Amino acid sequence: MIKEKQLGGIQLFAELEEQSFFDAYGVVGIPRFILLDRKGKIIDGQAKRPSNPQLQQEIEEYLKN
Repeated sequence: MIKEKQLGGIQLFAELEEQSFFDAYGVVGIPRFILLDRKGKIIDGQAKRPSNPQLQQEIEEYLKN
């Protein structure tokens, strides 16, 4: 589907056995967008969709800090 829909960004897939991933990131539904800093720390666990123009503004604000 990723190739078919030509989805950009980083696409992750976790098997159901990887429950710790879902627990650690609080994933309760998909799609789920998580904004991470350069060190992998969660900045926004409920990030806006990449198609939302406000996301670009949010990223730019984080980069200023």
